[in-house]
Amino acid sequence: MVTAASLIHVVVVLKILAPDSDAFADMNDLGTLMLGGFVLAVVAAIALTIIRLRIREKKPETAQFISINSRDDE
Repeated sequence: MVTAASLIHVVVVLKILAPDSDAFADMNDLGTLMLGGFVLAVVAAIALTIIRLRIREKKPETAQFISINSRDDE
């Protein structure tokens, strides 16, 4: 959520500070769709990464070593 808000903030700042505002008006429908698709892909990638990290935190990995004191709990 924070990243999406930061991305929106950057776009707004660029739009305000752009010296040539006609450059944004020249973007046709295909350019708008491509920009929207890119933003959607970035947001989806960030969301999936956050979900994977939370799942990993809930299920810790097993140790990759063998201990001489380990016992099987059966």
